[in-house]
Amino acid sequence: MNLESMFGDLDPLLWAKRPKSQCALDLLMTGAKEGDSRLVEILAGHVRDGVCNESGKLLQRWDGQSWRRADDIEYRRAA
Repeated sequence: MNLESMFGDLDPLLWAKRPKSQCALDLLMTGAKEGDSRLVEILAGHVRDGVCNESGKLLQRWDGQSWRRADDIEYRRAA
């Protein structure tokens, strides 16, 4: 029995498509800057859709069911 038969189609980029934290967004931005075209496309969509701004600040996070406003106190970038 393989993973697909147990869990269906797994998306290895789901963490990038639905970031739950500033850390996930930072990793997405790093991958995009390194030239991964899939991550560049995902990041551009997030900027367009208001999930984050162009400087990389998370504006909305995925809570497991829907997008939720990212609270500045709850989610801070590491200094």
